Amino acid sequence: MDYDNTPSFYNNSEYFERYLGRTSYYLGLQKAVDKIIAAVGPEKVLELGTALGTTLLMLADKYSDILFEGVDMRGEVVLQAEKKSRKNSRFTVADMCKYVEASLKDYDMIYMLYSFHHIPDPLGKKIDFLRNCFLNMKEGAYLLIAESFLPESVEELQGKEILHLFNQRALEGYASTFWESFSSLSTMDLDLSRKIAQFSANEENEAGKLVYKRQDEYLVKFEWLRQTSKDIGFKVILAEPVNSIMEKVILLQKGGL
Repeated sequence: MDYDNTPSFYNNSEYFERYLGRTSYYLGLQKAVDKIIAAVGPEKVLELGTALGTTLLMLADKYSDILFEGVDMRGEVVLQAEKKSRKNSRFTVADMCKYVEASLKDYDMIYMLYSFHHIPDPLGKKIDFLRNCFLNMKEGAYLLIAESFLPESVEELQGKEILHLFNQRALEGYASTFWESFSSLSTMDLDLSRKIAQFSANEENEAGKLVYKRQDEYLVKFEWLRQTSKDIGFKVILAEPVNSIMEKVILLQKGGL
């Protein structure tokens, strides 16, 4: 990836917040997480795979009475997040899969935004992750997974329908990032808006190829996650789509009323 000649959404918090973080599908999932936290009213929340902390810091500003902790294994992005930390937020460098092997009883809610799919194959690793969450969470605590999911109609995980769907995502990514960037730039920066939009579209197409090959992007089917979570012992409180291009949210609870 040519970060010298293309706006970097992935290692620069300014560009992420201004552009990639403004795609319609990212904002849709982010708003869903926000609404669920408002409805549940937790006292302490953990984000697994927090990256630059964009969502966590937004939530920390909005809910000053809630304590937020973010975990990510990449020290360089956690360092950027820490520079913007609030009084009610903190960040930890750790592998989220290992983190859930220890006690999680301090947290009323754990959420994951576009990070569940980074748990690699085989699927048993995702099952182990969910089981560890269930075993180590306290009674009544919630696990919220906001994610892109494979179409239920794909017969195999590598089905070619995935490539078609990611082409649709690329078009949506182009449109939403173009208009968001154009709204924050002057009319003299029209070419930059187009470059930003094209970069977003290219990244979605590349992500589709990785999902198709199951290389670094390991999406699962929504019904698989729902049933696997129930088999482990979670109660499924909410399981709903956010849009028509793969984003969905599932809210799980351990025990409770």
